[in-house]
Amino acid sequence: MSRSHLLSVASLVALALTVGSPDPAAAQLSFGLHATQAHDLFDRTTGVGGRVALDLPLAPFGAALNGDLFFPDCGDQDCSYRSASLDVQFRLVPIPVVRPYLMGAYVVRRVELPGADEAPTDSGLAVGLGVDVGLAGLGVYLEARYEFVGGENQWVTRLGLLF
Repeated sequence: MSRSHLLSVASLVALALTVGSPDPAAAQLSFGLHATQAHDLFDRTTGVGGRVALDLPLAPFGAALNGDLFFPDCGDQDCSYRSASLDVQFRLVPIPVVRPYLMGAYVVRRVELPGADEAPTDSGLAVGLGVDVGLAGLGVYLEARYEFVGGENQWVTRLGLLF
């Protein structure tokens, strides 16, 4: 095999390996599942949630839409606690694998209590810190935030997986 044939084959193999791989400068959409804990409302209630995240690699920020369902202990009575938030994440350091960020969020919370005629839906803001760790198509995220919602301010933490 001549040198030019070898170079041609090597070029074709390199091209085949790069076709279909994501453009590192393109926006990336990911989905996540997380465990969450509200530290003040209902005295440390836990829950589960989901996330749709948009990562803009060339910009210093990203966004995430979250939904959470908590499981408060109300004894024999029926109660529920749900929340949703739109987060903006400002990356602190441009490291590809470990990405710490500051966050700001708009939060909507609905708490249904026993004996209440109507479940109030409150909204407010949240601020916090988080970190994403990306590992070959799978990511882990950890967040701690303080929510200022309807006079019931609280800490909320999340630990999740991004796909």
